Amino acid sequence: MPGIYPVSEMVKERTIDDGGKQKIYGVCWDFAAVFCAIANYYGLKSRITAYKIYISGKPGGESGMSPDEYNALQVKLNKNGLNFTYNQINAAARETWAHYRAEVFIDGTWKAFDGTYPTGEYANDSNFSEAAWNEGANKDLTE
Repeated sequence: MPGIYPVSEMVKERTIDDGGKQKIYGVCWDFAAVFCAIANYYGLKSRITAYKIYISGKPGGESGMSPDEYNALQVKLNKNGLNFTYNQINAAARETWAHYRAEVFIDGTWKAFDGTYPTGEYANDSNFSEAAWNEGANKDLTE
């Protein structure tokens, strides 16, 4: 949801207490988004790529989100003056891909940068392709 989770807020708000110290935390998407924002700031061409297997392993993935996920999202929606019901969000929300990473175009080649130190299938470059912001969304809502 572009604009709902801007990178500037991800860095400031996504923290966790680690033995009395506040540390920034995130998942692969967060790391890729922050990396691309920094690269773009410095004028580098960047993109987010995904390992396009759904977390559930089901073809087409799952739709909707859990009540806990919706409640967390509702805070951000309210902050942005948006009011969507649980059913409205479930009509639009889709399961995400299994893994995301950043890539930067350097010397004529896309170079991958993955903040999660991947192993196994996530370390294979051929498993990744560019991820559009609206990929997997209900086409009736994005066109």
